[in-house]
Amino acid sequence: MKFFKRNLYDVMGLTELSLFREKKNVKKFWRESYEEQFKDKESTYQKAIVSMIPELGEYIANGERLYTEEGPSEALQLKIPELVSKFHEKWENMCSEYNQYYREIANSLPTSMVEFKKCSIHDAIILDIQRPKEDELIIELDGSSCCYDCYRGGDFRILFEGIKVLDMPENSISRLCLYEEVHLCDEGKFDYRLLLDEGEMRIIADHVQVIQV
Repeated sequence: MKFFKRNLYDVMGLTELSLFREKKNVKKFWRESYEEQFKDKESTYQKAIVSMIPELGEYIANGERLYTEEGPSEALQLKIPELVSKFHEKWENMCSEYNQYYREIANSLPTSMVEFKKCSIHDAIILDIQRPKEDELIIELDGSSCCYDCYRGGDFRILFEGIKVLDMPENSISRLCLYEEVHLCDEGKFDYRLLLDEGEMRIIADHVQVIQV
């Protein structure tokens, strides 16, 4: 991914810390958030936090933890407003940059990709992946949780044809689709990239088509 990078997505999850002091039952709220989200990603989140608030790197270097099962450290709590503010600024700038970039290349993309990009697959879940031919790929998705109504009706498939390059995680089944980018390239008519909740997918191909199941 060139725009929607993993480290920025990791920071997005951390913005939930801004709710920490707003909850009436703070301990219950944190315990649930810690077990579901923060416990297994401490190293990842530490790097994401330091990328936004560099001075907290010294705090970690001294052997301190930014949060534990008891809650965010005092040092982190003091920086939460700054962290959230910096994230929103970076996110808005990144979205603006990508939208401008896409407008500049849209006329050079095949019609099939332009039509496909009119609706995002954000929050769709990958159900199955098939390769009916060497240069074809079918991704079946559950769109019931999609942000956009066009896919929210249920399952659908995306057919990529004329594939030149295919790079995806070894096990992409059950992965959640997050953010998409499309670029021009020399190998094919488009370079499609998809950030997943774990890993990312890259498909260089000539044609794309959505098939409702």
